[in-house]
Amino acid sequence: ADVLARTNWSVHEIGASVSASREEYQDFSDESTNDLRARAFGRLDVTREIALGAAVFIQESSEKRSDPSSSAGLRTPIDYTRTGAELSANYTNDRVRWANTVTLSEVDYDDAVTIGGAPIDQDFRDRTNTQLWSRLTYALTPNLAVFGQGVADQREYDTPTFVNGAFRSRDSTSYTASVGADFELDALLRGEVAVGYLTEEMDDSFFSGSSGLAVDGRLEWFPTRLTTVTFNGGRRTIDSGIQATASSFMTDFGVRVDHELRRNVIVSAYTDFTNYDFDEIDRSDDVMEFGFLGTYKVNKRVHLNAFARRVSRDRSGTAILGDQDFEANLLGIGVRIYP
Repeated sequence: ADVLARTNWSVHEIGASVSASREEYQDFSDESTNDLRARAFGRLDVTREIALGAAVFIQESSEKRSDPSSSAGLRTPIDYTRTGAELSANYTNDRVRWANTVTLSEVDYDDAVTIGGAPIDQDFRDRTNTQLWSRLTYALTPNLAVFGQGVADQREYDTPTFVNGAFRSRDSTSYTASVGADFELDALLRGEVAVGYLTEEMDDSFFSGSSGLAVDGRLEWFPTRLTTVTFNGGRRTIDSGIQATASSFMTDFGVRVDHELRRNVIVSAYTDFTNYDFDEIDRSDDVMEFGFLGTYKVNKRVHLNAFARRVSRDRSGTAILGDQDFEANLLGIGVRIYP
């Protein structure tokens, strides 16, 4: 269920959104998860060109079985809570837009449990994230704009972790500088692509950090009035979720096709591939997912869907003990409510 409420004033804005979902498994009840999100936000229009914003949010969710942190033998997926606040400042005129956001968030993980009931401590992952994001955009034409973008992302962990006979700090700061373009070419193609360089500095010299190409992009192609093909991809560093190494490079790309059979009936097919490459250890994770989805819009507020998807995970490297690969085939039905 999704609920959104916001003002429709000519200037300024306040609002709130709430969403709640549950995945229920008939034969494997331990795999059932909840996802709860709430956000309150506001915007102050200082002038016609300058706006200030603020928001607070909370999220309670579970990690996917295909995530790097999900090791073999866990009874249930790992739950976590994310809370935080956001401040923004934006400047806009006819051709120039300068957008800036500062986000502070706290992430807290519940301990995992093995199939045998033994707890697995996850406190080493609890952290505070501080991110500064800035983008300066210049519109060359009404349908084409170029931009420069910078991101500084700091991760500070609540406790050190014991690795190789000593307690180590996993704190880090990463910097990304990118250039890109967003565009809309007639009615056939629109999207946004950014390419740049990322470097990550670790507080503890035991961890090597990362550097390399950073990519983020999304492209929508409309071959017919009833069909949309969406391409997406990216490359960035993330928290590894494991003790032996602090972070990993995540590279992902995918494609999705949506076709409108009727105004209220949509069929979709998609495929996604994600690779996780770890810094200090010899390990690589490949995750592949593809599936089909059918959506029937009963009315504006109720959507029914049915899906079939296949997920596979391939782990390789000398840091992997035993066979941790898996494949899962899922069939299901769902309902989305927009009160």
